Amino acid sequence: MVKGIQTKLLEGMVVKKSSLNPDTLKVAVRIQVLDKKYKKRVWDNKYFMVHDAECRTKVGDRVFFKETRPISATKNHILEGLA
Repeated sequence: MVKGIQTKLLEGMVVKKSSLNPDTLKVAVRIQVLDKKYKKRVWDNKYFMVHDAECRTKVGDRVFFKETRPISATKNHILEGLA
């Protein structure tokens, strides 16, 4: 890790595990956004592709992950651990 750069640790739930590439996970992170018209806070899901080198997770697990260098065209996050 480069000195002085701090990455944000995110928490989410594994919603899909790739069958072609078993070290790729699709993780859903629940976020609050403000509705533009009614100015009310609503919950939304944001999806991230996460690299799991050890293949230790399954669908439904809560995981921690962080941003890293690009691993592939869609993967920019790496698994830190299970929640």
